[in-house]
Amino acid sequence: MKLIQVAGYSNSGKTTLIEKLITYLKRKDMSVSVIKHHGHENRLAVFDTGKDSAKFRECGATGTTVVAGNTVQMHFNKEANWSIKDALKFQQFLKIDLVIIEGFKKEPFPKVVIVKKEEDIELLEQLENIQAILLWKNIELPTTLEVPTFLLDDFESFFSWFMNGVLEERNE
Repeated sequence: MKLIQVAGYSNSGKTTLIEKLITYLKRKDMSVSVIKHHGHENRLAVFDTGKDSAKFRECGATGTTVVAGNTVQMHFNKEANWSIKDALKFQQFLKIDLVIIEGFKKEPFPKVVIVKKEEDIELLEQLENIQAILLWKNIELPTTLEVPTFLLDDFESFFSWFMNGVLEERNE
């Protein structure tokens, strides 16, 4: 299983980039999954209010899994916080080709970083394992960085690099 993190500050274009990657990779018949860090609250909203699965959790079930044809929906709570490694175990079990991680900036996984404004360049000094940088127009990076750099609106060049550099070992 391959994985890549997409990092950047809020409203930098992370979601748009991930949507484009998913669309391109699905055309290549790859299974793609996304793990997103939701740092706004400690709990996620559930969409099964009033359904049996919600009632089971309200009675004290640690988790519920609902199966419908080719879809599985799971909701689990546990005493300790879920880690990115916990989430990745699910992806491995499902034999996903590529997992895209949005957020979890401090984790050591290979990263693509989006820089929208000059002040966002500081993020490059805080992160490790940066594989590529995507820039909005008119951003100048320090020349000391030896990482492939692409303009955000030149997705074709980035995607070519991504397919050849990040995913080339997939078939080995």
